[in-house]
Amino acid sequence: MKAFYLTIVLLIICGCDKYDIRLNIKNSNNETIYTAISMDDQLENSEEITSGSDKKSHLTRKIETGKTENIERYGFNAWNDFLKFSNEKSMRVFVIPESVFNTNSWEDICKKRMYTKVLKYSLNDLEKANWLIDIKS
Repeated sequence: MKAFYLTIVLLIICGCDKYDIRLNIKNSNNETIYTAISMDDQLENSEEITSGSDKKSHLTRKIETGKTENIERYGFNAWNDFLKFSNEKSMRVFVIPESVFNTNSWEDICKKRMYTKVLKYSLNDLEKANWLIDIKS
């Protein structure tokens, strides 16, 4: 009987998602954009949200016009924890046009604040939007 309970517990633990995949960002702009997510108002403090060959690629996600990208974070309920420790308990989503992203260094984009928008979302905001951030012109 102990083996049965142990098996059930192991199945529950192993069956849990290792990634929090609730967050989705939709690009309703007329240009491809790159997004970065930060716990505060500083683009240079962006979190790693994708894999890539350089810092600029690690910290941003490319989203083509009309497309929606899933932004996953490692850990069970990881986005809740991210928000809990964020400044004002809100994440910032920075929007960078592709034309700016492709022609400038990450340092210049940050230093010169070359993003077009910063959107701020609390847990309540995200839950109301069903975890979909729709970036419009």
